[in-house]
Amino acid sequence: SSEIALPAGMHRDSVMLNLRQSDASAVQAQNVCVVVFSYGAVVFFNVTDELREKCLESFRPLCAEIIPDGFQPMEDYSIILRPPVRKIHQAQVPYDEWQSVIHFDYAALPQLDVHNLAVIATVLAQSIALDQYSVNADAMLEAFTRLNSSVERTGVFTAVEKKSLFRLVALNNTIFADVIAKIGILERSDTAWKYLEYADVWEKLREEFEIENRFQKIEFKLNLIQQNSKFFLEVLAGDKSNTLEWIIIILISIEIIVMTVEIVYHI
Repeated sequence: SSEIALPAGMHRDSVMLNLRQSDASAVQAQNVCVVVFSYGAVVFFNVTDELREKCLESFRPLCAEIIPDGFQPMEDYSIILRPPVRKIHQAQVPYDEWQSVIHFDYAALPQLDVHNLAVIATVLAQSIALDQYSVNADAMLEAFTRLNSSVERTGVFTAVEKKSLFRLVALNNTIFADVIAKIGILERSDTAWKYLEYADVWEKLREEFEIENRFQKIEFKLNLIQQNSKFFLEVLAGDKSNTLEWIIIILISIEIIVMTVEIVYHI
């Protein structure tokens, strides 16, 4: 059995909850927690599969949109509390001299406290969110490619294609706003700002997970869609302007004809 305790730590975009399992030892219970982010990412620490599923099920009613099972991006990452001796860069480093060591699949830390958990959870959540946004960007790029090919063949926009274009533009803007504002990809962790001893873990984790490089790839795809969409929108605006000009010309012509008939027949 298990229960959820009051929040252990709260930030503007996340909440950290302590989870208590009756079958867990006192040492394990100290580090059993879940961090929930406002943009939908959830990070579990030292949580069993059964408890994780229970937590996710309880969070579902709070989600505006749910990714289908099997398509949810997931990532496993190990945390190791410093052993007595560790081989680092071909050298044996004593226990009392060992600092945090970050690798792509594990982090070896001198201690595991709420601040380390907050930093690690933030980077993992950003990594998972970037995976999902990358999938969305690829799908948008594919849809735009099909739209572009259709216009290339026919030379005109159908009503459905116009609607698809507007949806792509809106979705493109939404992803840009989400990546920058919601997940704070360009911002530094609050914990890393306040406590310099955790800044090293933050920087190394972001480097190992290639957060900035992955963001730049997504940004490139979104900019490509944005630039091409801008061209098509300008074409549509030009077509609409031409249509309005022809309507005005026709109305003026009708007015001239009416005035001419009135003059000729003295109406």
